[in-house]
Amino acid sequence: MIQPSQSRRRVARAAALGAAVGVLAALPPSGAAAAKPAHKPGIMTVSSVRVGTSAAPVAIKVRGLSRATKLRVWVNGRRADRAFHKVRGGTRVGALAAHDGLRFGRNRIRLRADRPDGYHDIETRTVRLARSTPIASAGGDVTTTARTITVGPKRAALSGNDDDLTSQWRIVQEPAGSDAELRDADETRPTLTDAETGTYVLRHTVRDSDGSASNDTLTIGVRPDDPPIGAALHTIEPGTARITIDGRTVVDKGGLQYAVLERATRTVVKSGGFDPNKEGAASLKAVADGYAATDDHMMIVSHWGARDPLAAERLNELLQRLGGAPLNKEEMTALYAGQPFTFIGLPGAPRGSAWTKIRFEGGERDPDIDAYLQFNDATQLYDVVDLRHPTFDTRVPGKPAGTNTMRLNGSEQTARLDGGVTAGIHVVALNDRLRVVENKLLATNGPGDDTGRQASMAGELRRIADIPGHPTVLLQTVGKVKAAGAAWNDAGEQIARLGGNRWAFNELQGQDDAGYALVGRVDADLPAVDASRALDNDASRLVGSLARTRRNNFEPLVEATTGSVSTALTDVVSQAPEAFPAVNAAAMTYLAKRLDFCTDQPTCDLRRLYWKQYGQKWLGKKSTLETSTYPGGNPGFSEQEFRATQAQLIDEVRALANIYTYFEALKRPFEKAQRGTQVDLRDITNTVKRELNPGDGWNTTAWKLQLTSYAVKVGVFAGPPASYVFEGMSAVFGLGAFLSNETGRATLADKVQTRADRLGDQLADSYDAAGNNIDTLALIVASDWGKLRVAGSRVDNEWALPPRDGKALIELRRAARVMAAKTLITAAYPSLIMAKPPVGDANGLECREPKTGKGPPPSSHPWSGMNANVQVKVADTIDGQGRWTRKGVFMAWSQSIWPSAAVGDMLFKPLNARPTPGLGLSKLDLMQPFNFQEPLRLATDNATHCGSDIKPIWNR
Repeated sequence: MIQPSQSRRRVARAAALGAAVGVLAALPPSGAAAAKPAHKPGIMTVSSVRVGTSAAPVAIKVRGLSRATKLRVWVNGRRADRAFHKVRGGTRVGALAAHDGLRFGRNRIRLRADRPDGYHDIETRTVRLARSTPIASAGGDVTTTARTITVGPKRAALSGNDDDLTSQWRIVQEPAGSDAELRDADETRPTLTDAETGTYVLRHTVRDSDGSASNDTLTIGVRPDDPPIGAALHTIEPGTARITIDGRTVVDKGGLQYAVLERATRTVVKSGGFDPNKEGAASLKAVADGYAATDDHMMIVSHWGARDPLAAERLNELLQRLGGAPLNKEEMTALYAGQPFTFIGLPGAPRGSAWTKIRFEGGERDPDIDAYLQFNDATQLYDVVDLRHPTFDTRVPGKPAGTNTMRLNGSEQTARLDGGVTAGIHVVALNDRLRVVENKLLATNGPGDDTGRQASMAGELRRIADIPGHPTVLLQTVGKVKAAGAAWNDAGEQIARLGGNRWAFNELQGQDDAGYALVGRVDADLPAVDASRALDNDASRLVGSLARTRRNNFEPLVEATTGSVSTALTDVVSQAPEAFPAVNAAAMTYLAKRLDFCTDQPTCDLRRLYWKQYGQKWLGKKSTLETSTYPGGNPGFSEQEFRATQAQLIDEVRALANIYTYFEALKRPFEKAQRGTQVDLRDITNTVKRELNPGDGWNTTAWKLQLTSYAVKVGVFAGPPASYVFEGMSAVFGLGAFLSNETGRATLADKVQTRADRLGDQLADSYDAAGNNIDTLALIVASDWGKLRVAGSRVDNEWALPPRDGKALIELRRAARVMAAKTLITAAYPSLIMAKPPVGDANGLECREPKTGKGPPPSSHPWSGMNANVQVKVADTIDGQGRWTRKGVFMAWSQSIWPSAAVGDMLFKPLNARPTPGLGLSKLDLMQPFNFQEPLRLATDNATHCGSDIKPIWNR
C-alpha cells in the first residue's frame, strides 16, 4: 500500500485531526511534566442506593454522566459494569444481584467514571444485606436469535438460613402480539418458548421458608437470524415511498414518515407519518426527543418531497437532533425545492453520526439509502453499514501509447490523444448513483500555442466539478504535461477546489517522469487523494475504492499500486449475492452428521453452519467429507445424488478452509502490533511536548475554538491509518471501518477528545476493532457461494500472505506512529513552527526590528533564519510567458520562541535514516493550505519585508 506521505492518506489525517481537539487543549507548556489523568469530583453523583426493590436486590442510580463517559463498577472486587444501563438525562441505573458479586453482610461497591478528556471521578458505597432476606439472581442479560431460550443464573441465589429457596419466574414485558410462554416457571432455570423478535423482561422471585422474598430481573433481546451481511434496508423503496427492511414494508404512510427501531433487535417500536409542513416536522422532533436518553434506538425519516421553507428549517434541526451535521446551502436549497430525502440517526447522538441523503434538483441522486442493518458483535447493537465500495484504477497498465484507461466499478473508460495533441488530462466524473456523467481528455499540449488549450482545460475542469450534486472526479495526466501560461493558475484553483494539492499539480513542467493523479470532489467531507513524483509517488497513479460517507458522498480510500489484493477483496465482498447450488437435502444432512453437526436433528443445512460455526476446524472436516462413502440401504437418496452432493460440499468446504486460514493470518499482526504501540507513541508524544510552548492564553476559549476549527474543516467522517506494505489491510479498513458505533464515528477515530497520554490505548482498541472487522468480512464471504468460490480460489493462488507477519507488524507500528504524529502535530504545527525569533535576531521575520538610529527599522530576508526542515519551496504561480514564480511555504503563529529541529526531523527524515529514523512524511503533502488556517504563509525568495512579500494562504 502507498505510504501516507505518498498517497496523501487523508483518511488517516482525518482520524488524526479528529483527535487533535482535546489533545492540544491537554498539552502542558514546554518543560512541564506529562499530565496524568486527574481525579475530578462531581463528574458523577450517586443519587440513590436502594435495597430490596422489585427489579433487583440492590438498585443504584448514578446521575450527571455524559454519553461519552465510561462507567466501571466493582462489587466486592468483581466487575459489574453490565448491570448498569443508560436511562434519561445522563442517568444510569444498576440492578445488582448475587451473580454480580453481592453477598450477605458488608458489600463494597466502587464506581469509577472516566471522561474522554482524561478526568475521572470515584465513588464508593457500602451496603449491608441481612441474612433474613435471600439475595436473588436471574443471571446476565441475553441477546439471541433463538426462539426457545433457557435462562437462569450460573451463580445461584443466596439463602441466609440455608433453606431451600423456591423460584418463580414471570414475564413482565414482551413485544406487542407475542404468544411466548415460560415453561418450568417454578424452576431455577425456566425456558421461554415461541419467542418473537423483540425484548422480553423476566422477573425472578426467590422465597425462603419464612416467606422472605427477593427479586431480580433479566432482559432477553431476541433478534432475527440475519445472515452476516445483515438485513437489506431501503429508506425509500425504489418506485414507491415505503421504508422497507429485509423486503418487508415497515411504514408506508406518506408525508414525513418515520420508523424508530430498537437497536438490540431491530424491532420497529414506533412508526407513522406527519403532514409535510412545519407542524409535521415539529412532531418528528418530538418523537426523536422521546428516545434521546440512550443509544438504544435508531430513527429513520424519509419523504418523497415537499415545498415548505419553514418545514425545511425544522427538518435541519431534526437532523441535528439525530446526530447529523447541519445541512449546507446546497442541501437546504434542495429541501426548499421539495426534493426527497432520508435521514438515519440516533436520537440525541453526537454531531456527525447521522446518515443523510438528499436529491438535488437537476441531479441524479437517488434519495434512497440502500444499505444493510448489521448486528455488531462488539456493541451487541445494530448499525447501518454499506459494504459496497466500487474500486478504481486511474491508469490501467498495458494499454496502447497515447491513451489512458481508467477502471471504475468493473468497467473501463478510455481517452485518447488525437489531432496532434501530445499531452492532456483524462477526466472521468462519477455521480452518486455510480453513473459516469463525463469521460473526456482535456488537451494541454500540442502543435502551436498551448495557452488557449490550457484556458479551455481550466474552464472544462470548473464545469465538470460543478455538475449538479458535485460528482466524484477522477483525473490522470497523459503524456508530458507542461504548463504554458497564466491560465494554468485557473486550473490549479480547480484542483484545489477538488481537494487536491495545487503545488504538486504545478510541478507538471514537461518532465519525462512527471505525472499527476487525483480522486476528489468539491465540498467533500475529506480532501482528495492525489499522487505525483512531487509527493514521493513515482507511479503517479491511484488504485483504491470509493467509500460512502454519512452524507452519502463517495470518498476515496487509496490502495497499493503494486498489488491488487485489497481491491480484489473489495470487489469480492461487493459483488451481487449468489445462492449456493441446489443439492440433495437428505444427502447433505447425512454428510453434516458425519462431520458431527446436527446429530440430534432430522435435517441439517450445512451451508448455514459455514458462518454460524465458522471457527470449526474445516480443513479436517474436508478430509472427512472426502473419505465418506455411500451408506447403502435406503437412506433417502441415490448413490448418484450422494456423489454430486459430496463433490459440491467438498468444493465449498475447501474454499471455506482457505479463507479461514487467510483471514486468521490477516488478523494476527493487529494483535501483535498492540505490544509495541505504547512505547512508540510515548516517544512521539514526549517529543511534541518538549517542543510545544504555546505561551500565554494557551488554554483560553479562543485557543480551543481555533483548535476545534481544524477538526471541523476536515468533516466528521474519519478513518484509520494505513500500512503501505501489508497487502489486504486497507480492504479491511475500507469495508469494515464504517461500522457506526454509539458516537457514529469510524472505529479508529471515535474518541474525539483523546488525550496524548491515552493514544496508546486508543490504538490498541483500534487494532481490536480491525480484528473484529476482519471476522465480519470473513463471515460475509462464508455466507454466499459466489463470494466463497472466488475468494477461496484466489487464496489458493494470487492472494498469498507474507510467509511471516513481521513485515506487516513493522508497518502497522509505523502506521500507528504516523497517526500519533499527525494527531499531535497537524493542529499543533502553528505553535511548533514559530515565525518570530527572539527580539534582537537580525534574521527575524517580525519585520519590526528595533531601530538602530534614524530612519525606518531594517528589513531582513524571511528565510535566512528558519530551520530547513520546516519549510518547503513550491511552484506557486505562472505568468503570461510561462515563467514560474518559486515561493517558500512556511507556518507562522504569534509566538515568541524558535523550536529545535527535533519535530521536523521526526516527521520528515527518511525511514532508513541513521542513527535516528524519521517517519518519512512528505513536507509538500503536510504543508498545504487544506490542513491549516491563517498561519500558513508564502514568501518569494527575494522577499525583504513582511508587507506585500509575505502573504497568507487561506483555506476554502
